[in-house]
Amino acid sequence: DSDNEEGDEDTDLMLTLLECCLSRSTLEEIEFDYDISLVPIPLLVSAVSTLKAVSFGHSARLKNSQMVKILEECPNLINLVAPQRKNLNNKSARLIAHITTQVTKLDLTSSDIVPKHMKHILTKCLQSTTLKDLNLERIDLSNVPSILLANVCTQLQKVNLRATHLNTEQISTILNVCSRSRTLKSIDFTYNAMERVPINLLTALVPKLETVKMKKSLN
Repeated sequence: DSDNEEGDEDTDLMLTLLECCLSRSTLEEIEFDYDISLVPIPLLVSAVSTLKAVSFGHSARLKNSQMVKILEECPNLINLVAPQRKNLNNKSARLIAHITTQVTKLDLTSSDIVPKHMKHILTKCLQSTTLKDLNLERIDLSNVPSILLANVCTQLQKVNLRATHLNTEQISTILNVCSRSRTLKSIDFTYNAMERVPINLLTALVPKLETVKMKKSLN
């Protein structure tokens, strides 16, 4: 009962806040870390449709149906943080892929994205002229083609590949290709197996970056 009451309170708070947002033309960014799963889609979309940035924290419990409408009807978004996407259908994946052509930052941390959809999203990332910051932390990328992933990384400024199950070939290809990047400044390889990666590939890239993160997996 206490959980239900807390959920109702979250929804009431969000309803009040979002209704208020409809009349505020100066607002540019909202970060949600309250449960918004019961917020009606028309209200949620209307409230964020004019924003430049929106973040949905782990506690937001954003539904895919809400996500789809936001992706369809928010043409001004340049930053989107939407972690923990689960059970994406073809339409959801296609819309996520499409938005990479307009945003500068996309965060899909801890999402469950099948290889077919991930390849489509990354292919669109490769075509994007706006995307600078991509966070794929805790997404299984082990079945993504090495060269596709590397080509995406090399044109970004910041990429998070923490705990993405990369194999030695993938990491080596990323390092090799990114050593020629003119844009990449930061990369996170934390909790990926770096032990067998040729040291010359690391030394070719690391000195050229501003931030590099590597940490051995506990497994």
